[in-house]
Amino acid sequence: METIQMTEQDLRKLIREIIYREKFPTFYLANSSYFDTNTYDTNAIIKAIRAAGGQNIRTEPAYGWKNQPEVVVFEATQDMVEDIAAEVSRALGTEWVHIREKDW
Repeated sequence: METIQMTEQDLRKLIREIIYREKFPTFYLANSSYFDTNTYDTNAIIKAIRAAGGQNIRTEPAYGWKNQPEVVVFEATQDMVEDIAAEVSRALGTEWVHIREKDW
């Protein structure tokens, strides 16, 4: 078995990252069928997520695949997701907002 050498500072950083991920899971706004006929307005979505308390907001290709459209990805507590969905719904003028936990 191979051992890994880490400095105390690196170990503390790793522990903080793990705790942060447990506290703030990552979600994304799915590119649902609503967006077949409406624009996936990244700027409006980001502003709405930020206003509702989302953190570390960015775009990534859906499912991590380069041939998929960019979706908005963010971190939040599970309790915040409902408020974020409501804020994005208001910003886009639709109830067809699907926020899913990122599993890729």
